[in-house]
Amino acid sequence: QMMRDPSAGANLMRQQDLALSQLENMPGGFAALSNMYHDVQEPLMDAMSGPSSGGSGSSASASTSSTDGTAGASGAGMPN
Repeated sequence: QMMRDPSAGANLMRQQDLALSQLENMPGGFAALSNMYHDVQEPLMDAMSGPSSGGSGSSASASTSSTDGTAGASGAGMPN
């Protein structure tokens, strides 16, 4: 349905951007987003790229995860 109605797609993107910006502004929110990216999205992207580039991509992600592990307000998880 979003493909048929560009204004609905733009509204959805606006809502998602607002939700992400609100989450980033919470204490520990950026760290939670960073952890979610490294734990969920990055492995999915590596799996989708295929086995041919898996070796170089995994070494690059391992080096960035060690430097970004301390980024953010705190290392503690967000409360429920």
